[in-house]
Amino acid sequence: MNIPAFLTYSVIMTMTPGPNNLMCLYLGAKGGFRAFWQFCIGSMGSLCAKCVLCGFLNLLLAEKIPALVPYLKWLGALYMLYLAFNMVRSSIKNADDKAGNGEGTVRGGILLQVLNIKSWVAALSLFSVYVIPYTVAPGAILLSSLAFSVIGAVASTLWCAFGTAIQSLYRRFRLPVSIALAATLVLCAWSAVK
Repeated sequence: MNIPAFLTYSVIMTMTPGPNNLMCLYLGAKGGFRAFWQFCIGSMGSLCAKCVLCGFLNLLLAEKIPALVPYLKWLGALYMLYLAFNMVRSSIKNADDKAGNGEGTVRGGILLQVLNIKSWVAALSLFSVYVIPYTVAPGAILLSSLAFSVIGAVASTLWCAFGTAIQSLYRRFRLPVSIALAATLVLCAWSAVK
């Protein structure tokens, strides 16, 4: 297995903006790390399970997933629009609300990962390009899944830290910042279905 290429791909895919990282940024800005941890546990646990699934079923998924991609794209895009709507709504509704609408929950993190087309494509690509051509050993697949998930958790934590760093800006300009973050999610939804 080409470990440097695997690690480079993993860092790039987990550090670049996507629905999960934008939610981590938002949760950090809204309520700091306290609002983020439950979401992160759900999201990263779900990401690890997704990676294991994609690793062990890569050949089958590579054949079946093209038929599912249009549905997953639209479902994921609708969920991103729902998240964007709730970001703006919560900033209008109650300025003292730290993590309303269930967005900072384990369940919210799991749901986002299940519907996150970027991480599905990343996991499928990760195994089809960087793991399966070199080894089909169950230990390697599990270790690769864990490594990708840990790198993802570090990326999510960094996005949350940035959100926490801009917390005073967020509190002062809650609505415009929420609208800007929601707009980035709308762009993610658009790019998922175009």
